Amino acid sequence: MEINRWLSAFPQFLVLLPSAASCYYTMKNQLRYTPRKTVVLSGVILISYSILCSCFCTLFRMDVNTLFLLSLVLFFFIFRRMVISDLPRCLAVYVGVCAVQAFPAQFAYSFDAFLHPTSGMANFSPEAAFFQLGISCLIAAVFAWPASQYFFQRVGSLDFPGVWYSTVVFSAVFFVFNKIAVPKSYATIHTGRMFFLFLLLEICLFAVLIAIYVLFYWSTTVILEHAKLKE
Repeated sequence: MEINRWLSAFPQFLVLLPSAASCYYTMKNQLRYTPRKTVVLSGVILISYSILCSCFCTLFRMDVNTLFLLSLVLFFFIFRRMVISDLPRCLAVYVGVCAVQAFPAQFAYSFDAFLHPTSGMANFSPEAAFFQLGISCLIAAVFAWPASQYFFQRVGSLDFPGVWYSTVVFSAVFFVFNKIAVPKSYATIHTGRMFFLFLLLEICLFAVLIAIYVLFYWSTTVILEHAKLKE
């Protein structure tokens, strides 16, 4: 039972790896260190941290989600030290990645509810945890090219703090909603058509969030082009 608890916790903390990769490739021209040094430092820190936190949660039966949320606060300050960008841009990128990576957890809960209908989030299975890690890595891989080829240019060129803070608000709304919407008991989402509706809602919200980011990119492109014409 204890090994199952550890195997459930470890992949959930490993989600920090694809999340960190998403943050850094979006800010590839704002790195304080070389890409290789950034990868090595982040990898060593995050893997070691994931192992320690998984052991801590297993030994003391602490809720993984609680410690994970606290970890996000800690790693923001580490992320801030790894880049040379200002606070608004760092917050926008970091909270944006957190918002996107909150969706794999919801899909994993749905998967876990499908596998174990009588269980709940407190007994999150190792299978669902590895499923979450896989979806997180897939999302990070899919968005790696557009973020590192296009969005990183906006990070370096858009000097309007108010615009960046507005994206923080939008991202935070989606992130908080997903954390609140976590099903405590899977019996809840197996009532009537709730399972289907829950999945549909999450997919639609994910699509809306991505659409907001695309619109943000297009609108900032227009703003910057307009500013260049004025000059």
